[in-house]
Amino acid sequence: MIAERGIYQEIVASAVGDDAADNQKTVVRNITAADLLAAYALARVSREMDVRERTLQAQGRAWFSIAGAGREVLGWAFARHLTASDPKFPYYRDRTLVLASGLTPSEMFRETVGAATDPASGGRQMPSHWGSKAHGVVSQSSPTGSQALPAVGLAEGILKAQQIGVPVSDPWREDSVVYVSLGEGTTAQGEVEEAVRQAARTRAPVIIVVEDDKYAISIPSTWSIPGGDVFGLYKHYSGLGMLVLKCDGTDIADADRCAEEAVGHARQRQGAVLVHARITRPMSHSSTDTQEQYRSPDDLAEEQSRDPIRRLTELLKKHKLVTTAGLERLDAAAKDAVEAASDAAVAEPPLDASTILLDVLAAKPAPPESAADEGETVELRYAVNRALKAAMADDPRIVMFGEDVADTDIEGLPGKGGVFHVTRGLQFAYPGRVWNSPLAEATIVGTAVGHSLAGLLPVVEVQFRDYLNPAMQQLVDEAATLRWRSCGAFCCPMVVRMAYGGYLGGAGALWHSEAGVGMLAGIPGIRVVVPSNPMDAAGLLRTAIESEEVVLFLEPKALYSRRGLYPGDHYRVPLGKAATLRSGRDVTIVAWGNLVPRALDATQELTSEGLEPEVIDLRTVDSRWDAERVVESVDRTGGLLVAEEDRCTGGFGATVVARVVQELPGVVVARVAAQDCRVAYGPQGERAVLPQVADIVAASRRLVEE
Repeated sequence: MIAERGIYQEIVASAVGDDAADNQKTVVRNITAADLLAAYALARVSREMDVRERTLQAQGRAWFSIAGAGREVLGWAFARHLTASDPKFPYYRDRTLVLASGLTPSEMFRETVGAATDPASGGRQMPSHWGSKAHGVVSQSSPTGSQALPAVGLAEGILKAQQIGVPVSDPWREDSVVYVSLGEGTTAQGEVEEAVRQAARTRAPVIIVVEDDKYAISIPSTWSIPGGDVFGLYKHYSGLGMLVLKCDGTDIADADRCAEEAVGHARQRQGAVLVHARITRPMSHSSTDTQEQYRSPDDLAEEQSRDPIRRLTELLKKHKLVTTAGLERLDAAAKDAVEAASDAAVAEPPLDASTILLDVLAAKPAPPESAADEGETVELRYAVNRALKAAMADDPRIVMFGEDVADTDIEGLPGKGGVFHVTRGLQFAYPGRVWNSPLAEATIVGTAVGHSLAGLLPVVEVQFRDYLNPAMQQLVDEAATLRWRSCGAFCCPMVVRMAYGGYLGGAGALWHSEAGVGMLAGIPGIRVVVPSNPMDAAGLLRTAIESEEVVLFLEPKALYSRRGLYPGDHYRVPLGKAATLRSGRDVTIVAWGNLVPRALDATQELTSEGLEPEVIDLRTVDSRWDAERVVESVDRTGGLLVAEEDRCTGGFGATVVARVVQELPGVVVARVAAQDCRVAYGPQGERAVLPQVADIVAASRRLVEE
């Protein structure tokens, strides 16, 4: 499929006549004269758009531009073999691919000028960050290479959905293949290697195209790539679940051959494909770059000799498909079409500032808090386990993966079920829907984005909060931004579970005792949930799974064995709603997670002294925290103490205090938090860093005395 029956065919018809445009004579391979002429028209439009964007920037009508020049033939070739139902994660230089897939020049220019009608992001993203659900183009982010893992995850998800009998999300189909592209310099990114390895391991129907123009901005590939050879870098994956190909991406016949083989291989479910395509970069990296400062005249001249438009021109002339005058008319028609599209886009209304907060989070209303059953008493870890099992029974889309989360295939053995046994028995109960991931946190979160895009509902595990850090790019730049940057066209609901925090008697030390809630709470586009008891753990988890949000579910591992009521499978706790655990009049103590039982322990000593603290469990610790409840309480008690496990600098407690002081000027406030260092080993080391019950008691006394 290629969208060349429209503006590009019209350009050809107007310049050289209908007879030539409809000529079905084969010129090279299975490329007809009409194909070749339309490919040339498409290439000219794409190149003229590169130039026009920089003109718009010079006029003050745009603020950045990045050219796709040099990829015109390669983009045409892949678009020719892909369909609108094939997900595409295009590199920011893939202008021609996106145009050939159906996006019009006018629609593309709307992104350039930041128009409210920009179909990619409503004017929120910079140019060349493509997105169009109608044409199968998944909203593109900026970090180089970060799109690779979601693309692999989407390919895996399409296969998994069919395996477990779940419909694939529209507009994808069961035979869809996933296209993702990147530059040769981006192969230095660790997440790209994770994606290639994962694609080969799972034999996902994904095509990873490395577009090699010899330079990553100013850094030559001979410096950044071992041996300077992309194909040599990856050829060892050939036969290991991946087909590794190379082509001259400036030659239309070779590019078409390679694209046809790659798409056919993935479509037939023979495994993943990696393509090394040699192309050119006739224009500087971006509008802020001048490549003549670091590329020699000889280098640029050699580049010019391989320009794909030049090679198309030579082919047209060789086969006498157009006269010199006809070619000039064709070029002029392409330029006129681009100018008309640009003028139309400039006339569009700009981004409406009043809409800027739409689609940061899902618009789904929170469920009311339901009544708990008079059930049995269980440990917190088994409340989570039971809630997971019930959720999987209710929703066949749910899949779970992470390190060590599965059971075992060895008869008679119980299996691991997570390092804290929270997922034990789930693989046995739901075979095919629970599996172990590689030891790679970015792969877990990144492929979960793709699984969600495929129509599944991932509930994945990262073993410790401390080890979420390797996945932060996938969380912060991909998962958290997808809904907002696409104006709601794409989203990736998921839950990421992880054990967090210390208070393990000194066993955790640094890298197994991190709270880090404040670092997460300020990320737009995610929810952060921290239960402190079995009932809340079950109710919050069910709501998180059903929320259509990206939710981080932090399980206090020091409380895993704490027992409490299992409230029943129907129980739900709304996100963003705090709980008042103890009413009081003298001071409000706000806590969450591990500090909740310590705050309650502190109240026992305080009440023996005649003080009556009010204790609030925040439960949800993100931008939608229950400020109303906290402000109302502090207004009554006259004082606020936030007790948190985070370090004092950067902890979420500072946000709580700031909001209360803003709403209630003059109120007395204080915080109890960890020291500004990492947690030390052993009981004494841990106690020296983390806040203790005595700290809460002392701070509460001081507040009441003020």
